[in-house]
Amino acid sequence: MASTGTTSFSFADRLNKVGTVTVHETLLTSGNFTSQGTLRAAFGAALADMTLGVLVKEEVVALVTKFAPTLPTDDGALKAIKFLCRARDTNGNAVTLQIPAANLSLAPGVTQVVDLTAGDGLAFKTAWDSYVLSNDGEATVLQEVIYIDK
Repeated sequence: MASTGTTSFSFADRLNKVGTVTVHETLLTSGNFTSQGTLRAAFGAALADMTLGVLVKEEVVALVTKFAPTLPTDDGALKAIKFLCRARDTNGNAVTLQIPAANLSLAPGVTQVVDLTAGDGLAFKTAWDSYVLSNDGEATVLQEVIYIDK
């Protein structure tokens, strides 16, 4: 099993309830710190576009950054409204995570599936595929993002 780092992105909903998304990433070293920071920022921006919540904290293995934003006012910005992200690593192992305060405008219609071939969905998939590792440290490929009722 390869060594990895983790980054957690915490989002507050309109009631100030916080949901957190944690992903594995390449272990930070002095040689890759800048490039991993660039990939992390791209993933964080794409992730933020997938939620109506507001980023309140980003936590990296070696760094914790807290934010003091204005809470979102959108009625849909609630922690319980979630997207389920499903991916597979290079060994075929399943990787999942949930995004709180999901922006349901990205998953319209009866199926409530995010289109990963265009717009914010494509940006999120591209950022995911470039950045997120499995628990075993393997590269992952995002397969779908769907609304779940929790």
